[in-house]
Amino acid sequence: MIACKQNSASYLKSAEAYALTTVVLFNAFISCWDENCRSNLIRPETVIYDDIDSDCKPTLQTPPFPEHTSGHSVISSAVALTLIKKLVVISNLKILEKLNLVYLPEISIHF
Repeated sequence: MIACKQNSASYLKSAEAYALTTVVLFNAFISCWDENCRSNLIRPETVIYDDIDSDCKPTLQTPPFPEHTSGHSVISSAVALTLIKKLVVISNLKILEKLNLVYLPEISIHF
């Protein structure tokens, strides 16, 4: 992992970062799909096709599942916050203020 190399993380800290990232990734996917199935929002193209113009076809093919929430956005932010929390030495609050991350939730994993 590039972040481990850049931070000269030990093998133990690197292994912990990998494991925690994996757990967070899976939990983020579960959370995202739980919300997708619970809210079941319809895609705009479906409304157009069903109610306005049945000949209308989207320019790009879209997947056959609800639009909200974005899986890529959910897992990207979850993993980014995890790596920041685990690997970045937070000594300069100005950097976190610029990223609007002054408060980071506590993340821990127990083996």
